[in-house]
Amino acid sequence: MKNSLLFYFYVLFYASTLYATTDTFDDSVHIAVAAKSHEKMHIFLSSVGSLTDELKEIVHIIASDFQMTEQCTVKTQHIDVVQKKSEIKKLYEQNYYLAIFISQEKNGFSWRLYDTQQATMVVGKKYEKRGLVLRGWAHNLSDQIWPEFMGAQSCFSSKIAYCKQLWVKHNGRDRVYKHIYIADADGKNVRPLVEIPTVCLAPRWSNQVNDPILFYSENTLSNVRLVMANMYGKRRTICSFDGLNMLPAFADDHKNIVFCLSKDGSSQLYHSFLDGQHKRVFNRMTQNNADNFSPCYIDDHTIAFVSDYQAKYPSIYSLDIKTLKTTPITTDGYCACPAYCKANNKLLYSKMMGQAMQIFTYDIGTKTHEQLTKGHESKEEGCWSPCGNFIIFAARSHGQSRIARYNLLTGKMHYITPASENCTYPAWSPVHTIFVN
Repeated sequence: MKNSLLFYFYVLFYASTLYATTDTFDDSVHIAVAAKSHEKMHIFLSSVGSLTDELKEIVHIIASDFQMTEQCTVKTQHIDVVQKKSEIKKLYEQNYYLAIFISQEKNGFSWRLYDTQQATMVVGKKYEKRGLVLRGWAHNLSDQIWPEFMGAQSCFSSKIAYCKQLWVKHNGRDRVYKHIYIADADGKNVRPLVEIPTVCLAPRWSNQVNDPILFYSENTLSNVRLVMANMYGKRRTICSFDGLNMLPAFADDHKNIVFCLSKDGSSQLYHSFLDGQHKRVFNRMTQNNADNFSPCYIDDHTIAFVSDYQAKYPSIYSLDIKTLKTTPITTDGYCACPAYCKANNKLLYSKMMGQAMQIFTYDIGTKTHEQLTKGHESKEEGCWSPCGNFIIFAARSHGQSRIARYNLLTGKMHYITPASENCTYPAWSPVHTIFVN
């Protein structure tokens, strides 16, 4: 009996959907419009054999990863050997429909997934350690195991980047800096990536899964230049025209880039690629006197972006890269910050509703819009998780901004950064194959 179909049935069978209109549970959890509450799947996760500190921590992180999704609860336990069929069936009687057994090997780990009702192994695989970071191994294992029983991809080995505002004394005066910080997908293990005495803005991840690169814009005395940084914090200037050099969007081929330049006055979109002589070319795409910004690729020949060239307020448009034809996606209200997700073929954006910006989605296939959030906070600069189940954004209120994560499956919102910090411009990376500290 093969992997995801059987267990996906369990998800559908045991999930019940309720609709709630309550705004808050506590300071860190909120319910948004038409929030969904699913009965969680119960999973038995066990280490097997010699229990090293390494194996114990691996199991702990995997359990935390699974529970972050809010789709399951996990009971962890250690056993010496994999249990007999009769013992595995007892787990089913205790409402544990899945059992996962993990053991440590010389260069990695092996795991087995069991259907507890039948007491049969559905799938078993090995994982060889990649990189030197233990939690990276655990997140990789979580990404390897999750699709086998959920039938969908996950995002545990991805990272989140954002800007953090700091007040620093310089020559007796308070100066405002913004530094780039990164964290794991769950918001933990936060560390600074770029700490320089200036304002750093709008981080964007490249599409490369084997070599994570973060692009961001950096204030200088003469312009705002585009810079790239690897996970060790090594930086290199990529583009430094007059004015703004910001917000790159990357095609799947890793060669074509669309980004914003204001060297001609207002912000315009430029398409950058390598020509036949392997020289970098910059072609202007938008031809108007308005501001055009926040591009994102929908597919290899289409981007979405924001412009106010047809109205007095920003709207979302699509643009054909070959013909340069633009088509409106939103036609009413102040809309900004588009971001596309390949996993669900949807675009998210922020729209002004009353006194606050709220998160909407636009289904590319059905051309329908849906409001996800409400409340007094403005929710801006949204970004998808690679699996399409989560959105992160800057939640702004009373002059402060926090990074929040919204679960599309449950409708719940959790703050990632504390109220004491002022954080903006979140960006969610692809699922990376190797973790780097």
